[in-house]
Amino acid sequence: MLNQVTDGALPLIELTDKIVGLPVVHGSIEITILVRRIFEERPPAAVVLELPTELQHHLREAIDFASSYPIIKTHAISGPDRYLILEPLEPLIEGYRSAVEASIPVYCVDRLTKVPSFFEESFPDTYSLIHYPLNDLYQKYRSTKAEAPVEIQLIDRVREFSMADALKHISDVLPGPILFLCGIRHLAEVEWRLKLSDEDYQSSIEELKSILNPHEAIDRISNDLQSVMADSDQEPLDYVSNLLEVTSSDEVEISSLSVESGEVLFQPGFFNERWLELR
Repeated sequence: MLNQVTDGALPLIELTDKIVGLPVVHGSIEITILVRRIFEERPPAAVVLELPTELQHHLREAIDFASSYPIIKTHAISGPDRYLILEPLEPLIEGYRSAVEASIPVYCVDRLTKVPSFFEESFPDTYSLIHYPLNDLYQKYRSTKAEAPVEIQLIDRVREFSMADALKHISDVLPGPILFLCGIRHLAEVEWRLKLSDEDYQSSIEELKSILNPHEAIDRISNDLQSVMADSDQEPLDYVSNLLEVTSSDEVEISSLSVESGEVLFQPGFFNERWLELR
């Protein structure tokens, strides 16, 4: 029987003529293998990730701790400290590492990460992907997705709009293919927004603003790139990088996870170590 993860067709979702997406289940070994296969079989020209925008430059520094488990700790001025563990077998981390190794542009476009939007939902063991193609699982998930509480839905809509808008700007100045790695819960909404006509896209922005009213949208990259560039001395890629830059007064510390703390990983430490050796 065909192993869909190692030998099946790559389950890429065509979002636009330039952008392809891969639905991600966080911590899945099988999807991490698929990410690696994409770089080997259909190398992208750029990668866009559902990782915190404000940590983009810190991620580049932390990824050099390739033989360990880097941790990015953000000491928040208000609220609890936040931790991001760069687990090797996390698909998004493999995507970031592979992009750095390939010397291609990589962008982190997830905002509102300081606002909690946790929502647990049941999901089959992704070992089943060996026999059941990820595309089929994605379509099934879309048709049966559980609804989150209203407040989480609102946060997610702003995040998903932000990711879609960032993708639009990036695709304006970069050649394809652009690989977008995004959690399976958010990809369908981002896909829907990217397929809207310009008129419907603007209407969706106004609808979101009206929902947020009287509060201003917490996160928005909304000006037309070309009109802004007309009055800018920056190169397009520099402009996009600056557009995605988030300034924060929070203190960031990079360290390594103790080998005695493996229980906080999605996958056992042995599997992560073997992946770093074999990839």
